[in-house]
Amino acid sequence: MSKTTIFNLIKILYTLVTILVLSLIAGFVFSWTSPSAIPPNDNVDAPLNTGSSGQTKEGGLILNTGGANNGLTVKGTSTFMGPISIGVNNTGTAGQVLQSGGPGNPPEWANGVGGGSWSFIEQKMGDIPCFECSPSTSVAIPAGTKYIIGYLGAYTSEGGYNSNRLQGPITMVINSKDSTVVKESFDSSSPPGATGSVQAVVNGSNLDLTTSISGTGGSTGHLTYELYFYKDNGGSGNSVVTLTAGETINGATTPVPVYIQQTNTITPDEMKISQEEWSTSQRFYTYQFGQSFTTGTYTNRLTKIYINLSINGSPSGNFNMGIYEASGGLPTGSPLVAETVTAASLINGWNEFQFTTPLVVSPSTQYVIVFDHTNDNGSNYIRWSYHQTENPYGGGTFLHDFGSGWGIEGGHDFTFQVYGYYVFDPANDGKIFKSEADDVYKLNYIGFATTDAMLGDNVEVQTSGIVDGFTGLTIGEKYYIQNTIGTIGTTAGDAEILVGFAVSNTQLYIQKGSYEYISSASCNHSRSDNQYDMTCSVVAPLSAKNAVFKSRGHYGTNGGQGMDSVTNGTLVKRGATSMYLSPAGNDVFFANTHGDISWSGDTITANLYIYSNHSYNASILDLKVYFYK
Repeated sequence: MSKTTIFNLIKILYTLVTILVLSLIAGFVFSWTSPSAIPPNDNVDAPLNTGSSGQTKEGGLILNTGGANNGLTVKGTSTFMGPISIGVNNTGTAGQVLQSGGPGNPPEWANGVGGGSWSFIEQKMGDIPCFECSPSTSVAIPAGTKYIIGYLGAYTSEGGYNSNRLQGPITMVINSKDSTVVKESFDSSSPPGATGSVQAVVNGSNLDLTTSISGTGGSTGHLTYELYFYKDNGGSGNSVVTLTAGETINGATTPVPVYIQQTNTITPDEMKISQEEWSTSQRFYTYQFGQSFTTGTYTNRLTKIYINLSINGSPSGNFNMGIYEASGGLPTGSPLVAETVTAASLINGWNEFQFTTPLVVSPSTQYVIVFDHTNDNGSNYIRWSYHQTENPYGGGTFLHDFGSGWGIEGGHDFTFQVYGYYVFDPANDGKIFKSEADDVYKLNYIGFATTDAMLGDNVEVQTSGIVDGFTGLTIGEKYYIQNTIGTIGTTAGDAEILVGFAVSNTQLYIQKGSYEYISSASCNHSRSDNQYDMTCSVVAPLSAKNAVFKSRGHYGTNGGQGMDSVTNGTLVKRGATSMYLSPAGNDVFFANTHGDISWSGDTITANLYIYSNHSYNASILDLKVYFYK
């Protein structure tokens, strides 16, 4: 190849390379976008990384879309500022924590961090036989158990026949540190025909059960048990959350104990106020008759009324009902609600008057039910049943208006049943309010507000750890919610709500109680009408988890004489929700005595059958319940 040819090829190659380089430079220049701001503004967001520095992300974060075995693992104290959803339809509100629901049960949300509630672990039952000997057994205590509640029993059997059963309730508290029993043993009392005892003692990780009842002469001794095991949800750590104030709270100077209002409406028709006994009845003629009654602390809506009537002949016209405010125990003003039915629609027995819309009333306030019949004549009339002696209802009395004004008929009470419920203001759901020991609606203590806030403002609430800002605390003393709203002291108020221990004159270590008294309730039912089934109900406070009760069945004139059938026991809102009421005494009338008590929803109901000769005595049921959280 000649030199001229080589030189020409080099020129061509040089030209092509020059064109290619210029094209790349032009493309770079024309594709360049200048910065939108002076450095270092508008930098690109930093990626999530494995570094030790904390990071904040404005958008949401969705993990594990590929279905890996591990999703999200978080170590240390975590704060969630809004609702948390677990699975489907299991959402907690701000300030709540998720607790185990126990084997086979879904998790459940509770307010606050730390103690104050039990979680059901397990139920164990058994009937241990021992031929011609005294049975015994050991029951393994599940790990983490703090409380044991249930029954112990013993009996003998031979040839298909059983002896009288020895049975009684058991309540034990186990020290979680060394597994010893605070109450070392339980010995049941003996009903008629049964002698001996049943004993339970903690032995390491087992509960040893023994009985003195023995099978002899061909008989078999039996030891029975029905036990419910619970753990105590204790809490620790340090946490401050930001919530919404439902009222003015001044926590910046001195921390203020607060509670969170739960989303809660008590089931309609669950709250019953009643007087159901009668010995005679009152004819209406052309007059008006009434009965005063007092609403309960859990009642701010009324839905319906029942009264017991006797119908003579075929009464006609209208039968009118009204509820009035009370002044000095007498009806005043216009009716708050009025209902009219035809007299022909009434029946012998309990008649219902349903309100078109629920009547708004005030809790713990007296009102008056008034009835009249517009066409009482001859042998066609209506009578209202009432109890003539003993004044069986303490919240009101028999009233009459014979045309010259209302008067009180002392010592008498008409029959009635009033149903209603309580509604919380939904606008306050999840908001923070100051705690108060003498108000059952303000016991759901979660911690201390440490900032100032007006209604609707954000407020910081410390739910665990050491809170500072107090003055004059006594080191080492326990502190409780007081009856004066938003305050604490070294003695419990009406409800026993522990808030913590003073660690200095200005600092308090937050500690929530694990078994705290809230309030008590009682009811009774007596019959002298040749009916022997008695029912008595009390309403549990919203925060109650446990109830210690004493039921007394007896008979006698004015409730004072006769043998007693007494049962003491413990119910738990979840798990051990029912018990038998055991007979006691050796009187013939107690041979067929039987009954039960149960906790369903927000109501504890006792049922007892006591036979009595009503020509001389009344059958009587008394119930007293103490509630704990």
